[in-house]
Amino acid sequence: PYWLPALQQGQIDFGGNVEHVTFALKAVDSPALADLLIKQLANGEMEVQQAATAIGLIGQLGNADELSRCLAFIHKMPGDPRGRAICLKALVDGSENRQVRPKFTNPLATMRSIDDESFRLQWIRAAAAWRVSDHKVDLLHAAGDDDVAGTVRMAAIEGIGRYGDRACHQTLGKLITESPDANVRLAAVASLLQISPMNAAQSLANLLPQLKPENDPTLALERVLSHKESPLHLSAGLKTKTLHPDVAKIALRVARSAPTKTNGLQEVIRHVGELTDGAKTFSPEDIASLVADVRTKGDPQRGEQIYRRKEMQCLNCHAIGGSGGKVGPDLISIGASAPVDYLVESLVDPAAKVKENFHSITVETDAGKVYSGIPVQRNAKQLVLRDGNDQEVTIPISSIDDEREGRSLMPEGLVEPLTRDELVDLTAFLSQLGKEGDFAVGKDPLVRTWRKLIFTPEGHRRLNRTSHDTAATDDPALVWEPAYSQVSGELFIDENLQAFEIHRGHPPVSFVRFGVEVTTAGEIELAVGETEGLTLWVNEKPTKIARQVKLSLPSGMHTMTLAIDRTKRKSPLRIEVAPAPKSTGKVALIGGK
Repeated sequence: PYWLPALQQGQIDFGGNVEHVTFALKAVDSPALADLLIKQLANGEMEVQQAATAIGLIGQLGNADELSRCLAFIHKMPGDPRGRAICLKALVDGSENRQVRPKFTNPLATMRSIDDESFRLQWIRAAAAWRVSDHKVDLLHAAGDDDVAGTVRMAAIEGIGRYGDRACHQTLGKLITESPDANVRLAAVASLLQISPMNAAQSLANLLPQLKPENDPTLALERVLSHKESPLHLSAGLKTKTLHPDVAKIALRVARSAPTKTNGLQEVIRHVGELTDGAKTFSPEDIASLVADVRTKGDPQRGEQIYRRKEMQCLNCHAIGGSGGKVGPDLISIGASAPVDYLVESLVDPAAKVKENFHSITVETDAGKVYSGIPVQRNAKQLVLRDGNDQEVTIPISSIDDEREGRSLMPEGLVEPLTRDELVDLTAFLSQLGKEGDFAVGKDPLVRTWRKLIFTPEGHRRLNRTSHDTAATDDPALVWEPAYSQVSGELFIDENLQAFEIHRGHPPVSFVRFGVEVTTAGEIELAVGETEGLTLWVNEKPTKIARQVKLSLPSGMHTMTLAIDRTKRKSPLRIEVAPAPKSTGKVALIGGK
């Protein structure tokens, strides 16, 4: 590009808006660009979140020396350890799938003693991702210590699997057989896969029968079933066992979504879980009957609530108006473009109806790992796939042993748990999307993609020791998950938003947030409507709430966080974001997942 020489020579100022150079870094892959970002980090002008964005980009694209320079910058950062934790997380997230590690990891040794739970979590992740031998003993200790905080211990358990030596293997085996905590045992199985896929499958076969419905084996199952030989070992180990039906249902759902062939395993799970209903097949007459009922009896309002159930996983893969996952096509106009019979067939037999550009491929590596996903990017060095969990997976080209056309990433049997009436209502909802009426996504700039704060012991402790203000930060101890508005633009205040009772005598509070990008600096306006029970932070700054909130914001990314007093607020949230009248500013809502 014509501006590249000026950018490389430092004649163009980022102004802290490092998001705007993401494309340049990826498209040009110029060491000079990474070097310029590191220099801007060193001058101390970036805020923590801007610095983390820059470090994350270098983590994705930089070489070993550039990663070392970022690590040195993190080591020297002044102030709250939380800022270091945020930046270290960004560096690890960017680099861990690339098989590139910092040239020098000495700063980790001097940061080892930082007494902060959120930083300790990221320190352990970094030591494991880069396999720093000097710190293996720290991870072994944290993995085996019942008194270590949950997320920190889980990171240590995952981390020792990366080292892969005899001591780590023995520690994981001991946790699997002796820990009284089922979640620790499941985490150890998932980690063991990195050392011995066969032992991991056999251990999981022994563990699944001991689980109760509240123990979720999804992660361990997904890890084990990502290896091409594991379904056979797991099937053999389960044949003589008995599973709780709810555990068997989870196992069956994961097996259907696995990139490996699991037909035999699915039958074993049905048998040992006493799941009497087999995979239902739909005849042409069945489909015709469903189509007729969708047109005459279907309730799209009920169907929208079914679509949004967490166990249905629809929002993991599909967006509506840019809000949701990217694995499958956006459903914003599906009702206006697809006939009802097509919709029914897509739900009951996903493999039969795969939209163009959403065909998956399956890749096997020389280590026996199997990946399935939609191709996102391919070059001479690496292949990037978007998998069924809407995560991008980077695979070195040199490690690919086999590549073939994959199946639909929409799991088979996804609608099996639904009653016939629920399937009719779900299809009725999809059939109305994009048509004029209640289920048309209008052009109003409504917030549709949110993040909700999830209860964890670590997060609750953090808020309890500080204040509500901490929820407006990017504290790594806080866990946020996606939340989505209805097609109408309303975010319901219901049981899906967890309430925190933080300080004795204070009302329970839920926290949500959304993001905006100011592309041209200027005054923007939040149309909040009813403000009862709401408290607002703009980025990390407490801001007076009003029906119309005017904000003068510089260009860049900004986060709006809301606390909801659950004793005062019952009505849904519906917020519009637009430039203020007569303002020259421009703003865009952050969608996606």
